[in-house]
Amino acid sequence: MRWLHLLSIITWFGGMIFILLVVIPFVRAMPGLAAVNRTLLLLQIGKRYQPIAWVMITIGAITGYYNGERRSVAWLHLTETFYGRRLHMKLEYAGVVLVLMLIHAYWVNRRLARIVEQELAAGDADPTLKLQRRKWERISFGFLVLNILLTALVVLLASSLVA
Repeated sequence: MRWLHLLSIITWFGGMIFILLVVIPFVRAMPGLAAVNRTLLLLQIGKRYQPIAWVMITIGAITGYYNGERRSVAWLHLTETFYGRRLHMKLEYAGVVLVLMLIHAYWVNRRLARIVEQELAAGDADPTLKLQRRKWERISFGFLVLNILLTALVVLLASSLVA
């Protein structure tokens, strides 16, 4: 089951990196597409990727638990051994990543989507919507980068787990 655990995390983590390094720069450089429409496109891509991410995270959590059971890792080991302390750190950071992902998906991006809808409906009539959109774009981008960095830390901690 370790292979499935690794594959699920690689798929999830790789997807985030692909969005950051390929999709966002590509969409931002699209000629002839208004900024609000670029944001809308990025939100739609993120919404399309979201179920894949959650499935991969769920598979990763289930297989991670299974791998721990196979190695006979007890809760007591999470504080008393080097392996356990590293695993505990990995689980804590993974928990932080999950919370940040929930906030990003269900609060930040939904807020951004509402602003985009309002801006599309208002056209150029309300310039404050453009400023709000830009603010929430930066917040959303910050969440993506932070999630990638923390996930890289989780992967680093996982790579140090040797029995």
